[in-house]
Amino acid sequence: MPVTRAIIPDPGTYYGLGREHGRRRPDGTPEIDVRGSFVDALAAALELEHPCHDPSCDIAAALGEGFYRVAAGLLIGATECETVEDVVTYYCRHRGEEWNAYGAVGPDADRERADWSAWHVRHAYPCDGCGSYTYADDTWTPDRCGNCSADLWADVEREAVAGYVACALWAGLDWTVTTEHGGDPRPLDDAYAADDITPEALDEIREDVGAFLRQWWPLASAAGWSAATFGHNYYLTRNRHGAGYWDRAWPTLPGFPAADPATIDAGDELTAAAHVEGEAELEPDGAGRLAYRQ
Repeated sequence: MPVTRAIIPDPGTYYGLGREHGRRRPDGTPEIDVRGSFVDALAAALELEHPCHDPSCDIAAALGEGFYRVAAGLLIGATECETVEDVVTYYCRHRGEEWNAYGAVGPDADRERADWSAWHVRHAYPCDGCGSYTYADDTWTPDRCGNCSADLWADVEREAVAGYVACALWAGLDWTVTTEHGGDPRPLDDAYAADDITPEALDEIREDVGAFLRQWWPLASAAGWSAATFGHNYYLTRNRHGAGYWDRAWPTLPGFPAADPATIDAGDELTAAAHVEGEAELEPDGAGRLAYRQ
């Protein structure tokens, strides 16, 4: 009966690469090629011991994005994984790799961890229901939590839209009437409230804010922002008011080295993205309601 434990062959007797970075012996026992690089061997061992495609699994996300040292460290810390541990042991004993209780050690490992943290900040969508993350990529954004199946967006979008609308009313101006002070336009919220926005305009706002939120919410969430604050600053920034994403106190986030003032931070990146969307504002429609102009 074939054993299920992977065997790491003696590199002097192993005679070739199989599929991916390993192959199986005639009895079905998988083998890992240890003649090549550490990350190739780790990748093969991880694919054997953790063939997971759960969108809420950080190990699967790290493995899928090529962060093999990170994935191995997470797997070793979570469960027994004899093959991955054997690969680590072999490369530490014979190939000069270093590993401690926290994972891989050395410049390559540090760089990979930093890259993983930066990727995580941009692609990990938090679930308020269960506290887990669902991982996206550059072509796909999740609608539901991969762990508990909760809707990731219903509450977040509602709060972001509310923050956006409140700011649009507060910062907006009604140019159809002027005040007694030199012909200045009247503040929009002097005469209008959120209930005065037409249903069509509100649908446009939801679509507009929702699209921007889905692209950038992981970054803002990692910074500790509320969805309402995100929506408020989206309106200010896209309309180039004197405040917005760019002037907020952003914490140091992975991928944005705040120690160097010459580098862009998360606020700069969000500001540039909001400016690309262009200006948009509420305006009276002539019938006592508010329309949305983009």
